[in-house]
Amino acid sequence: MKTEVNTVNENQFGQISIPKQPAIVGGYRLGSDPVVYVQFNLAYKPNWFHRTMMRICLDMHWFDNNTNEK
Repeated sequence: MKTEVNTVNENQFGQISIPKQPAIVGGYRLGSDPVVYVQFNLAYKPNWFHRTMMRICLDMHWFDNNTNEK
């Protein structure tokens, strides 16, 4: 995973480069209530096996960021 960087050259005033935040593609949700839940966001979408095992073993459901659907 490669992180993009805003290039700010270091000069006599000591400015430094600030990395951009990675784009969030979705996350795992804990909780069955559509209003109250905890979501762990990720910068990549796990493969189908990982998502299935998280759902079966830990009851954590994957939601895409763009559609908020499973």
